[in-house]
Amino acid sequence: MKPNLSNLEREISFERFGGGRARLISIAYDDITELDLKRIVNICNQPEVKKWVTFQYATGVDGEYTVDDARKFVDSSNQEWHAGVRSSYMVRDEVNNIVGTVGIKLPDQYTAEVGYWSDTEGTKGYMTNALNSLIKSAQDVGFRELYALVMPENSASKRLLTRAGFAEQGTHVKQDGRELIKFIKDLR
Repeated sequence: MKPNLSNLEREISFERFGGGRARLISIAYDDITELDLKRIVNICNQPEVKKWVTFQYATGVDGEYTVDDARKFVDSSNQEWHAGVRSSYMVRDEVNNIVGTVGIKLPDQYTAEVGYWSDTEGTKGYMTNALNSLIKSAQDVGFRELYALVMPENSASKRLLTRAGFAEQGTHVKQDGRELIKFIKDLR
C-alpha cells in the first residue's frame, strides 16, 4: 500500500545531541503564536538561512522575510498537511522555542523529498536527530526512499544529510535551471 503523509505522527519526541529532550510538532497541529511568528522571521532572516532557503519566499523590503511571509508559511503548511502533499514540523527545544523546521513533501509512490531550515546563530544540536526522527516516521508509514536537493555550495546542508545517512547521487537540474546536488536515503 502506498504511504500516506497523513499517517505520519503529529508529534515526535527526540533526544538533542549533547542532552535534553526536544520535539517535532506538525505545524498543522502546533499552536503558533505571534511570538513564534517573530522567531520564524528572525531565523529566516539569518544570512545562512536566507542565502540557501528563504530568499525565494521573502517579500519584504530588500528581500527581508516578514511576519506575513511566516504566516503564509504556517498557513500553507497547514493546508498542505490536510491535503496530504506536505508534512512540515516545527523543531522545538526543551522550553518550546522554535529552532527550525523539517518536512516531507511531494510524495511520489514510495519516494518523497525532505527539506529543512534551522537557527544558524545560536541553537545547536537539534537538526541531525530531528531529521533522523522524521526519517524513522517516514519509514514507519511505508516510504522506501527519501531525497534532498542541495545547492552545491551549501556545505552545512551536505554535512547534515551525510550525518543522517543520505548518500550523494549526482546533480539534478530544477525547472528554473539551477543545478542542485541530489542526496538519497534508502529506507528499505
